[in-house]
Amino acid sequence: MNFDNRTRFEIATEWFYALQDQNITIEKIQEWQKWLAESPENAKEYERVEEVLNLTGDTEGLAWPDDFELLSDDYDGNAKVANWKQSNQRWTFNPFRQLNLRDLAQLKALQLSALSVVFAALFTIAFFNLADFSGNSELEVAIFESTTGENKLITLSDGSLLTLGAQSLVSVAYSNERRKIFLERGEAFFDVAKNPERPFSVITGNRVVTAIGTQFNISKQYDRVVVTVAEGKISLSPETNDEPIENKDKAYLVTGQQVTYTASSVSNVINTSAKAPLSWRNGKLQYMEEKLIYVVEDINRYSNIKIRFADEKTKAMLYSGTVFTANLKDWISVLPNAFPITVSYISESEVILSRLDKQS
Repeated sequence: MNFDNRTRFEIATEWFYALQDQNITIEKIQEWQKWLAESPENAKEYERVEEVLNLTGDTEGLAWPDDFELLSDDYDGNAKVANWKQSNQRWTFNPFRQLNLRDLAQLKALQLSALSVVFAALFTIAFFNLADFSGNSELEVAIFESTTGENKLITLSDGSLLTLGAQSLVSVAYSNERRKIFLERGEAFFDVAKNPERPFSVITGNRVVTAIGTQFNISKQYDRVVVTVAEGKISLSPETNDEPIENKDKAYLVTGQQVTYTASSVSNVINTSAKAPLSWRNGKLQYMEEKLIYVVEDINRYSNIKIRFADEKTKAMLYSGTVFTANLKDWISVLPNAFPITVSYISESEVILSRLDKQS
C-alpha cells in the first residue's frame, strides 16, 4: 500500500477494508502486522477504526464500486468531492439531513477516491454516546471541505458560522443534546451561536475545545494544534471515553489567549494578538518568529507550487513577516534574500528549499 501523505486514521481504515478480502495473501497480512508493530499508536488507531465500523455495521452497508463504475470514474482528486458528485448526479447527500442508524447503511462510497470522506463521517458519528444511537434519536451529520487556495464560509444549522481555510476538512455531528465538530485537517475559525443547553465542542488531535459562546481559531498541523481565542472563553480538555476529567487537566482561555498542544504535551497559555492568527481569512498569513516548517505547511494549502525541504536545519529557521496568498510565487522567489537557503525548482509545481552551509 502507498501511505504517502496519509493520516494514521486513513491508513488504519484502508487496512480494515483490505483485511475483509477473503483472498488476502499471507504477505499482505504480514505487511499489516508490520505496520501495527511500528508504533503503539498504529495499533490503537486500528482498534478504534475497527470498533467504529463494526458499531455502525458499515462492513455490510458499504457498496463497493463494480468494474464498470471504476472504469467510468472521472474523479481526478483536484475538485471537491461534493462538487464532483453533484456534477455527475451520483451519490447525493443533504448536509443537514436527519440521520439514524438505518440511514448509515445508505452512505455509499461509489468511488474509491471518495471513501475517506465517508469514513470521516462514520468516525464522527461513533464519537457520540451509544445513547445517541438508541431508539429514534436522530443526528445531523455533514462533511465540509475546501480546495487548494479556497477559504469557505459555512452557516451551520444552529446559526454558528464556520470558516474553513484552504485544504481543510471538518465533520459535523449534531444531536439534540450536543454539537460536535471534528477538524480532520487544515484550519478553521468558529463563530459559535450561544446555547448553554447544547454544548459546542471541536475535537482535533487528542483534545477537545469547548466553546462558551465565543469565537476561536484552530490550526491543525502535522505535529501540533494551535488554538487562539478571538472573543469569549473556551475550555481545553483531554479527549476521553466518558471518563471523568479532573479540573487540573483542563485549561481555560479567554479573549487574546493562545495555546499549542501535541500528542504528548500542552504549552502554557500565552497572550497574543488575535489579529495575526486570524489574518488568513483576509488573504494574509502573518507570523512572528515561527519555524519555517509551519509557515510552509500553511502556504502549501494555498499554493499550487508545493514547497519541500531538503534538510532539518531549513525547517527549523525562524520566520517573521506577512505572506500574501495572492502572491505566493513572489514570496518563494525572494526567500534567498532573507535566508541562507537555495530554492530549487524540481518542476513547475514543486520546489525544494535547502540550507546554504558556510562550512561546505
